[in-house]
Amino acid sequence: KENDTEFYYLMKGCMISVRADLGEGQRCIEEQLQAVENEPENVGELVSLVCAYYWAKQYEECYKVVKDAIAKYPEDPRFYGYAGDVCAELEKYDEAFPYWEKHLELQSRWLESLVAIAFCREKLGEYDKAYEAWMRLADMLLEKGSDVSANWPREQANRCKEKMEKKE
Repeated sequence: KENDTEFYYLMKGCMISVRADLGEGQRCIEEQLQAVENEPENVGELVSLVCAYYWAKQYEECYKVVKDAIAKYPEDPRFYGYAGDVCAELEKYDEAFPYWEKHLELQSRWLESLVAIAFCREKLGEYDKAYEAWMRLADMLLEKGSDVSANWPREQANRCKEKMEKKE
């Protein structure tokens, strides 16, 4: 935790998601509520609380907590990624997209919000916008020097293009 805080909380979030899948979601929430109480200024513990609510599928409570977290820590990108994801789960799509875009604006290393945008646009039948998101992802991966990784979003974009052509 002291040597690499970012990695520690990334792994903690992974463990929370696994434990929630194993039926321990409520226990994770309770542990994180205690952790936030013990360290109220530790943003990593607050992110982990949001994570716990999300993976326990307690989306309404997650949304309340993440909105409060954004008000308190408006420059922390992690909250925006979760906010977009939870809005999508609550079918508040018009709210999800700005949160995902803000996540991407604040950090460009992790591209999961762009994947979420693309999949959500597909789900809504907005294949032109999904196509744009997939191509944007492919371009970003190419910029990072990841030619092979760019293949998958290109394939997804081509799938959307085919669906657009069938609609015409």
